Amino acid sequence: MKNMESGKQLILVILVSVFFFLIYSYYSIYKYLTLNATGFDLGIYGASLHGYLYGNFFYSTLLNTSFFGTHFSPFIYVLAFFFWIFPHNATILVLQSLLITFTAIPLYLTYMKIAGNDSKFSTVFLLILCYELSPYSIGPIAFDFHLMALMPFFYAWALYFFVAKKPVGEGISLALMISLHASFIIFFLFYMTATRISRYAKRGLFTRMRQNLKKTVLLLSIYIALIFVAAEYFLIATNVRDFYGGTQYGNITSLHAFLNYLKIRYRITYSLQSLETYSSTKLVFLLFVIILGGFYAIFSPLLLLPSIPYFLFAFFSMNTAYFDPGFQYTAMLSPVIFAAAFVGLANMNKRQKNKKFLFRVPGRKVATGVMISAILVVAGIGYFSPVGSTIVSSSGSIFSGGLSAQVLPSIYNFHENMTSETIFELRGNISTNTCLLTQNNLYPEFDAFPNAYLLYSYTSVGNLSNLYSRNFTYIIADKFSNFYYQNALVGTSMARFIQHAESSGQYSIYLEKYGIIALKRN
Repeated sequence: MKNMESGKQLILVILVSVFFFLIYSYYSIYKYLTLNATGFDLGIYGASLHGYLYGNFFYSTLLNTSFFGTHFSPFIYVLAFFFWIFPHNATILVLQSLLITFTAIPLYLTYMKIAGNDSKFSTVFLLILCYELSPYSIGPIAFDFHLMALMPFFYAWALYFFVAKKPVGEGISLALMISLHASFIIFFLFYMTATRISRYAKRGLFTRMRQNLKKTVLLLSIYIALIFVAAEYFLIATNVRDFYGGTQYGNITSLHAFLNYLKIRYRITYSLQSLETYSSTKLVFLLFVIILGGFYAIFSPLLLLPSIPYFLFAFFSMNTAYFDPGFQYTAMLSPVIFAAAFVGLANMNKRQKNKKFLFRVPGRKVATGVMISAILVVAGIGYFSPVGSTIVSSSGSIFSGGLSAQVLPSIYNFHENMTSETIFELRGNISTNTCLLTQNNLYPEFDAFPNAYLLYSYTSVGNLSNLYSRNFTYIIADKFSNFYYQNALVGTSMARFIQHAESSGQYSIYLEKYGIIALKRN
């Protein structure tokens, strides 16, 4: 009878995951179709995958190099397989929504594996809703697309296989997680440390170490060797990226060199000043991590160890993207916090019969009330939910004192109109091999064009004079977008570039309607 009930509960969890999967898939595809997706990063992945299909090893004009020149992510070959079946941006957007929302399943299975007969489905169901609605879980969906966003799925499965004592499944899950991004090797080391200590600590870690010194020395030797292997992997990955990208970050041979690398590439400085910068934003970040079920992690503190790298990375950075919702980076934190929360909740349920257990009925009711309140807040306010009812700007401010914080653009911000229809109609009338220049919010629509360039990019297609001298057949812009007036890295905006191209006499208006303007070379 208990097994039948557990089976029904699992089906309900799957149905909830499917429900959110459909919502977030619709949201992300609709965002793309209404010209609200950008070259960073949907356009990067779309162009790189098309480049692979063209035989150009994930090359894109936006990066002016292979994708491996910016990230060492072997998992992109998995994306390439699905992209080969259906070469469309919707493919990777749907895959991202699928893996993020279906992370709830291994989290639930982990909880059930530990709690067993002491499980409380009503509470764990609320925690599942907290995960599915957390801005730090679903923020990457509102952002665009990024491989980092897929980390929760593999991290959660790795933990489940660890709890279930299935090392093969755990190993495969961890290998896939590491293949998403080279820096995930750090999370791997912290995960291995946390899980192995948690397993042996229950049995009297130090007592067992003293009783079996040979085994202790062997395990410590294996762990030290694992650290060296991980460090070597990171160096190889960095060198591969430097080889394709032409950068000089690969010479990391000391701690000082590594800290300098973080400072240059990620704007991270370990100082009190950098910690205090954007302090109110960071406090709100922590608040939502805690109230959306994160407080249960106190009953599984060891599993919070893998969150240390992220907090050190984010809180000492001068870049707000690392601790704001609406970017891919929080995908590195959400699986760690929620995995610890689900295990903590299971531990709490197992110990609740203990009369000395401090977190008894009143505490549990308060915790439940906090989660319900948090769910209602994030589900109903557009600042924190892409399907919320509030229409907000994607660069709105939610804090006082002039601090700008990224918010999750509501689906109500997006409108299918003649502007988006015009751009797709224009695309259909242009040869795929055409050399063209466009702006950030239009690049994903043209990422299948091997000679499509973006004004606002890492390389900026060279300097400004080089950009002016390029023989683009078409220059395509969207006047209704903020990107039309935004200064690019080359020191000009698309508005001024269009004006310069027209005044040069080399271009004439090919199309101008519903905010879309396309110039064609004479």
